[in-house]
Amino acid sequence: MVNLVSNRYLKILICLAATTLCVTFLSNSGLNAFFLMFGIASLFSMRKEIFNIDRSVFILTALLFMSGLVSNLYNFSELDNLSKSFRGLRFFFFAPFFVSSFYLILDYYKKTDLQKSNVFNWFLILTSIASISGLIGLYTGFNYLRFKPINHHVRNAGMYGMYMTYAYGISLFLTLNLGALIHYKRFKNYINFPILLCSAMINLVGLYFSYTRGALLGLVFSIPFLLVKSKKQLIILLITVVTFLSGFVFYTESGKKLFFSPKRIRSNMERIAFFKGAVYGFLESPVVGLGVKNIEPNMTRLKIKNNVEDHKPGHSHNIYLEVLATQGAFGITFLLLFLLYSFKASLMIKGPESFIALGFFSNFCLSGLFQNTFGDSENLQFMLIIWALFMGRYLINKRSYSRSL
Repeated sequence: MVNLVSNRYLKILICLAATTLCVTFLSNSGLNAFFLMFGIASLFSMRKEIFNIDRSVFILTALLFMSGLVSNLYNFSELDNLSKSFRGLRFFFFAPFFVSSFYLILDYYKKTDLQKSNVFNWFLILTSIASISGLIGLYTGFNYLRFKPINHHVRNAGMYGMYMTYAYGISLFLTLNLGALIHYKRFKNYINFPILLCSAMINLVGLYFSYTRGALLGLVFSIPFLLVKSKKQLIILLITVVTFLSGFVFYTESGKKLFFSPKRIRSNMERIAFFKGAVYGFLESPVVGLGVKNIEPNMTRLKIKNNVEDHKPGHSHNIYLEVLATQGAFGITFLLLFLLYSFKASLMIKGPESFIALGFFSNFCLSGLFQNTFGDSENLQFMLIIWALFMGRYLINKRSYSRSL
């Protein structure tokens, strides 16, 4: 395989990957280019040995894709936007190709070349620029990188224009950022420490000024996973974090204002109404759901039909209820299996990457209680790319363990 794919090819591949991922973080323009690039790369990188190591990586993403496809076909005549519903499945279709590409890169790419490439430093710099542009826009009312006025004058939205999309994405990125800081000894040959530290500080400020509670909670909840070295430590740290959060929320003025001000209480009630609408959507079609991304056009109808007090349109604002309503019992079952498998695989990764993976997935799972991050294509894309990176590392570690037996 080394003869088929040269180090020169891999160097070009990983530089393109880092560049397009950074562009995607700055805007949507790199989305299609990223998927196309990895789709083509996977044609060279797919190998039979991966399936002999662990086929579950590919089976679970295939099941998620199939459950959405079956739901769309079953509800074909009822879909509000055919293109939107079917395009929403492309992430899970390409996810296995991401895994095989990262498997190849991590296995054969020379560490010395990776160290010299500075791809991680550029990634940190460009994501920081996205946060800075949002903060400048928040202060001036104009985003000079997007060349247009900002959409929200109170909450930072980065380069996305939507503060929810920015906040939940940057929260996930900050988990990786803080994980690299905590375990810097492992990454010192790949990342410049001042750049890493400045990036963490800038993005923390950007996240704070988005005033997005679910994203903040997800980040805080992920920190114990980044610090642990044993299961015993994890339990102690989780108890500490829960106690700290409870004290902040219920006993400090800032916490009460953030969670229980009149404006926030109205937001909480709206969120609960969305949850109810999603549940009623599931009850209408409990097996296969209403179709991918098809709960939003039905939300007002479901609320009125079932006497839900708030008739505001929107999606479920919860990944689990969103999948439950749009893909039914099959979809939610495959999603939970996918997440459980991700945690199990993370525990088997060697080194500090295991703790960072656990923190990343815990952030995604908790913050997903407050926002449908599966509905934000930018965040789902980013999550699956990082998921594939960790799964590629897991497969390599499992292969090494199998060969040692």
